[in-house]
Amino acid sequence: MLSLYVYYRVSAEQHAQRLAQWQALNRALAERGAPTGQRQQRRDDASTWMEVYPDLPAGFEAAYRQALAAVDGDGQWQACRHEEWFVGSKEND
Repeated sequence: MLSLYVYYRVSAEQHAQRLAQWQALNRALAERGAPTGQRQQRRDDASTWMEVYPDLPAGFEAAYRQALAAVDGDGQWQACRHEEWFVGSKEND
């Protein structure tokens, strides 16, 4: 089992642009047959966003990288994103 968590900050000025990019990313993932994510924000700081992609299939990372590059022409969104990839522990088996 593979899961991806991505967090980043979004200023008030960037909100509309980042939301549009997030929506475009999900459309691009769906077009590639990949799972789409969930967007969350911190309870005490709405400017910190988290994307959650649980239980990912093999091949997701390649589709994700392609989709992200397609919706982030200048690379600035990718530069501010912090990705954390997790795998299931043996104790969960």
